[in-house]
Amino acid sequence: MSERTTMDPFETRLTALIDAHTASAERPVDALAVARAAMVAGTRRSSTGGIGIRFIGTERRRVWLLALVAIGVLAALVAVGIGNLPTSREPTIDKLVYSDPKIGLVLQDPPGSTPKVIVPASGPAGKEPPCFPSDVLAVGTGCWSWIALSSSGRFVALHAEVASVTSILTLDGHEVAHFYDGQGGPVRWSPVEDVIAVSFGVELRIVDPNGLVSKRIPVPMDMKSIHGWSPDGRHVVVQAKDVPDLWAVDVASGESVRLTDTPTVNEQESDWSADGLIAYTADCGDAWTPDGPCPSSLWTVRPDGSDRRRLTPEDEDGPTWPIWAPDGKHLAYTDFSKADTGAVVNGVVYMIDTDGSNPRQITTFDSGFAGVLDWSPDGSTIVVSYLRQTRSIGEIEAADTWIIGADGSNPRILVPGTIYVDQVWASADDKSMSTASPRQ
Repeated sequence: MSERTTMDPFETRLTALIDAHTASAERPVDALAVARAAMVAGTRRSSTGGIGIRFIGTERRRVWLLALVAIGVLAALVAVGIGNLPTSREPTIDKLVYSDPKIGLVLQDPPGSTPKVIVPASGPAGKEPPCFPSDVLAVGTGCWSWIALSSSGRFVALHAEVASVTSILTLDGHEVAHFYDGQGGPVRWSPVEDVIAVSFGVELRIVDPNGLVSKRIPVPMDMKSIHGWSPDGRHVVVQAKDVPDLWAVDVASGESVRLTDTPTVNEQESDWSADGLIAYTADCGDAWTPDGPCPSSLWTVRPDGSDRRRLTPEDEDGPTWPIWAPDGKHLAYTDFSKADTGAVVNGVVYMIDTDGSNPRQITTFDSGFAGVLDWSPDGSTIVVSYLRQTRSIGEIEAADTWIIGADGSNPRILVPGTIYVDQVWASADDKSMSTASPRQ
């Protein structure tokens, strides 16, 4: 008996469904919609008045339905998988502001464009730290080095470490204010508004871009430095001076919480994750002697001082500069190691998971020191400061800022000749902006 070549009504209906769910040559059949419609078309009222699936009487019809359902499920799974894939478009940097000891304070908007000098240098550059004097600023004799963009990207703070003076400028070079800040570290802008946290002895001061103190918060210790803000701008982490423990200060209530209580340990650089976990480094502090080792390690602690955990083994040189990834699941930090001669100090960027597992090396520079300045908003790339050294005597040959994939891929120079760089990131969809400050 010969094979029937004409289509029965059911096959005709399936063909019509396929045609109806096929848009164009550029887009394939919507198999999931076809399968769903076919199942609906294959239902009928039973003799008892209920709705039931019509059993297909022929083998061909059964194969049609099974194939369409399978294709539909597969199409749905593929669609979900594609939707979960990360975007291949790398986030970009919208603006760059950096300190060049030979030129002054410089703006590139956008990166790669002709540099614009915001504040010109007016004398020989300093070497330790790399900095420049400028007659344009009110404190012209200051050696200006640290820089930080405000959260809005409208202002830049320029800090003279030796003089402990901060100058606030607009991006066109107009000096709005300058003030004594009593600290030697970098400037700390709030991540949510244009205000700066300043350590002033036993008083934490919140200063606006005009240099006016908007809030004075007494603290139960003499402060040494400001470590940074919580992501929501509600707390400031500070380091005590006499006993170098870490404290969290509530900007609204003025309440201070002691995060560490280890008199013989020096808790230093810290960073606050989006999930409310504080990472910091610790070394032997006052227990150190010139001839003895100083084991250092990377730790985390809760904002109330609980759940202190050590993430890395104690090491003589140890980690420094911990910086959280935007998702709070990974930490980037610099790990020190000495060359055989003892003259060259190598600093290598590592990544580690929140629980201390899976440490992996990110930078592979031949010789010198690398430190993380910032992450991109989506966590796909990091900005790294790199000081290249001469292998034989350890002298610094060059200082460059690099941008590198968070997995160590595609390293390239972002700004040659400088280590003090700040940037305003454009997100992957170019619709939202975020600022980042150097944390050295």
